[in-house]
Amino acid sequence: EIDEHKEMINTLCEAASEGLYEEAIATVTRKANTCFDRINVIKERLKIEPDDKQSLESLTKYTTKFNVLLTRKDKFIKAQKVYEVIVDEE
Repeated sequence: EIDEHKEMINTLCEAASEGLYEEAIATVTRKANTCFDRINVIKERLKIEPDDKQSLESLTKYTTKFNVLLTRKDKFIKAQKVYEVIVDEE
């Protein structure tokens, strides 16, 4: 089991060396930007109809998704920095 974990870690490190973090950060940034735009559209709609239940539910959904994406982005950036340190030590 330990050997399997080492192999998985090595595979992830190899993927990282091929641009894994850059791609993940770019993807999550695009998704977050889309969510942010939708949140703003919903907020504008709610200014006109503040009690629109569907809009309120959508706002909650997209706000939650946006926060998850930002958390992921932060994790990817931190992992990228750690990986860079590991590579520099080799």
